[in-house]
Amino acid sequence: MKLDLLKKYMQQSIDDEEFREGLLEESLKWINERIKQISEGKIYETSESEVKYSETEAMNVVKGISVESTTSVMQGKIYQYLYYAKTKVNYYDRFPLTLVLEKFKGGFIGLNFHYLNLDYRFVLMDQLWSYVKGDPDNLSESAYFNLRYRTLKSLRGQKLYIPCVKKYLYSQLKSPFYEIPSNKWLYALMLPSERFFTKDNTKIVKKLVHYESKLKFINSNK
Repeated sequence: MKLDLLKKYMQQSIDDEEFREGLLEESLKWINERIKQISEGKIYETSESEVKYSETEAMNVVKGISVESTTSVMQGKIYQYLYYAKTKVNYYDRFPLTLVLEKFKGGFIGLNFHYLNLDYRFVLMDQLWSYVKGDPDNLSESAYFNLRYRTLKSLRGQKLYIPCVKKYLYSQLKSPFYEIPSNKWLYALMLPSERFFTKDNTKIVKKLVHYESKLKFINSNK
């Protein structure tokens, strides 16, 4: 997908609710076809014995937007995976959609788009877009974000990244990493694959998470 077309889609999705719903429907249709292909063995598939039945739907979404799985991550790429956090915070996302910012021994720092609602996800992606490296006319598989954690502070506009920055430990992974191809970044942003839970295993409504995230970046601008 061309960069200018993706940016156009992002802006139109913010401004036009009917267009956004149509794009989501198109994205879900594409994902369902991918899942069918996986089940028929037409696309690379991995077995996920650790995934519980209640989480199968979300993991199928992860598989559907992925071409390959891997056991490691690259800085500047976007991944999704199954994750059980050891955390003191009120809740966490079991299926993070994460842009890897920095790696450290035992894990990495990532930007999880799921902590924002759809509109703000597009705004944040637009803020990050100047850091995309690759063919300016076409998003190839080699495209990535030349972005570091310290760079986020220089982003113009609202500090939407603040509630999204998280630390992830390899020891808490429950699946391989599924890389999101750059030409499917838009689909990944659109899909409702987030699953928020408390440390006591209670499911959290995403609207509550998005509301608290909004308060965090609004208060950071005061």
